[in-house]
Amino acid sequence: MRRLAYRHVSHFDLGDRARELTARALRLQRKGDLRRASLTLREATALDESDAARWMLYAHLLVGMGQRDGAERAMRQSLFLREQRGEKRKANVVRRLLLNLAGCAS
Repeated sequence: MRRLAYRHVSHFDLGDRARELTARALRLQRKGDLRRASLTLREATALDESDAARWMLYAHLLVGMGQRDGAERAMRQSLFLREQRGEKRKANVVRRLLLNLAGCAS
């Protein structure tokens, strides 16, 4: 039976990898490579789905690229995580941003 390499990767390793990818995405964004930055952040959110701030970074990047539907989905995920943790103030900020995003689409 063949062993798969990912069985030995701990959750801690995935969190480190997600942070590394997030830092890379921010560098790519600063250089103006928004497409690669968004792909990198999408990978980071897939590795660590529990980071509300990372979801908002992803949403911000998508808004800048004109991808409002994707940005809304990312913001809703961030909102869900903030509410789940009882972070009412931060959840309210995300809620207002969602309302602003919906208002801009009109």
